[in-house]
Amino acid sequence: MIRVMNRKRLTIFVISLLVFLVFILTTSPYRLPLILIVVPGAAFIIAVHSILSLSADKVPIQPKAARSLVTVLTIILSVLAVLLSVGQLTFRDFALLLALALFGMFYLSRMGDKG
Repeated sequence: MIRVMNRKRLTIFVISLLVFLVFILTTSPYRLPLILIVVPGAAFIIAVHSILSLSADKVPIQPKAARSLVTVLTIILSVLAVLLSVGQLTFRDFALLLALALFGMFYLSRMGDKG
């Protein structure tokens, strides 16, 4: 079962990465309809989440904690990528996101202890 999930995650990663690269290399954001501008960002988020999920399987932690870690890291990396792409990423933003990630992981670990 684990191998099937890994193969599925790897397939999702490869497909989403290819979609991301094809959109980035073959289209101009100035000529695309607004709805299609979201496609590369969604493909990037899916690729990041699937590769982090594959990586989390190799770390000896509980599956629930691994899912929480993957989710928080995906959100943080996605926000960093968006801020970087629009030229708004500063050190203060990075520090704030890092602090939010640490607080989020601490909060999720405490919620896991009680449940």
